[in-house]
Amino acid sequence: MRIQFVVARGCFAIITLTISVATAVAQSSKLPNPADTGAAAPAVKHESAFSDYQPFREQKIRSWKEVNQSALQNSNQAEVARGVDVDDAIRPRQAEPVRLAVR
Repeated sequence: MRIQFVVARGCFAIITLTISVATAVAQSSKLPNPADTGAAAPAVKHESAFSDYQPFREQKIRSWKEVNQSALQNSNQAEVARGVDVDDAIRPRQAEPVRLAVR
């Protein structure tokens, strides 16, 4: 049992050392020194957040009757697309009598 603990501890140390060395090697790439004023830097590309902005334009105001008729037509089309009969959707349904369970 003591030997297994020593082996596990040794494996952990080897893995930790390997990861540390790999990290150090990865960080030592040939990047320019940020403190060097003569170092080449990539070109900066700036795109404004407002580059595709479109200013507000007045829209034609429709009468409330046209708007209501348009809304009614669109709702009917949605009901038809779902497979509901438009006449059944508009016509109120009659209430069914309530049946109480008697024991």
